[in-house]
Amino acid sequence: MFDEGERNRGQEHGRDDERSGLEVLDQTGTRVLRDQTPVGEEEDAVEPQSRALARPWSERTTGEAVAYDPAVEDLRVETEGIMLAGSYSPAGGTVVVALHGAGEGTREMFLYEHLHEALPPAGIGVVTFDRRGEGESTGDASRGRFDVQARDALAVLEAVDAERAGLWGVSQGGWIGPIAAAQSDRVAFLVLIASTGVTPSEQMMYAVAEQIHRDGYGESAVEQALDLRRRFEDCVHGREVDEEKLKADLVAVLDEPWASHLFLPPMLLDDEGRRLWIDEMDFDPRPVFARTRVPALLFYGADDGWTPVGPSVEAWRAARGDEVEIVVIPGASHELTLPDGTIAPVYERTVIDWLSRLEED
Repeated sequence: MFDEGERNRGQEHGRDDERSGLEVLDQTGTRVLRDQTPVGEEEDAVEPQSRALARPWSERTTGEAVAYDPAVEDLRVETEGIMLAGSYSPAGGTVVVALHGAGEGTREMFLYEHLHEALPPAGIGVVTFDRRGEGESTGDASRGRFDVQARDALAVLEAVDAERAGLWGVSQGGWIGPIAAAQSDRVAFLVLIASTGVTPSEQMMYAVAEQIHRDGYGESAVEQALDLRRRFEDCVHGREVDEEKLKADLVAVLDEPWASHLFLPPMLLDDEGRRLWIDEMDFDPRPVFARTRVPALLFYGADDGWTPVGPSVEAWRAARGDEVEIVVIPGASHELTLPDGTIAPVYERTVIDWLSRLEED
């Protein structure tokens, strides 16, 4: 899953009070939260620990330093002959271990910074770490290697001394978390953002079309892009295709103004490349969802241009029914940011309330 624009993009559970806004139950039993904060009062409506994040992210410079609490500790986890470098904000008996999307695999993403700032004041610990082979972590790169990432997630979780430890994941991390939870009873809960309920191949057909449309190009560009992706998939899987024409088209498409939204290599893959492509792009998350048995809180942004929200909600409902809580936030993006660049306040409130209730159970 190649959501390369993660940092520039951004469904439902909440308290039944005036701060959570209006709750609407749709036909799937999913709560759709509509913020009812009056215009001009947005800053006062944000929890105190979020005030530093109320400024639109577009106004923050890339790599801008975040004022982490001094209690943040360096964490080093040795596993399978490599070292995973992390940051740990200890607080209370519950700890959240954050997992990466398909983009950059370091601890720099704004959603991870938000976890460190928002959760510890509520008594919830947070661990973020660099993905294997990225940042300060050693070993071969593990992007797209779901089983490796799940093992690393469990290694980090096991290294944290906490009464209750669970996994938080965004986008591709919304697959890694369930994989790990299905493998280990140590995972106590899941909090997932944009946990896609279709294969990466299906997801990218949706995402490519959405990104091309959103960038202002017409249906002919979308049809050309999707046709090229279909023929590329046929080639990878050994189905009948004109490989010479495909090779020529992969090069020619580079001249199209929307080529950056295609997410295909400019050449055909060798045997090893095909194997790796199939391992990643044919992954079906639906049986994995069904094997999870822990409490799960899922968020989706209704304006997600990378994950098909409806099929994803349906996949989780088919797998777990009403055992999972699903939150759809109108106007929010893939990463739950609102049009002004801020993180949807209802997301933070809901996560804290939900995790606090788990501690009480």
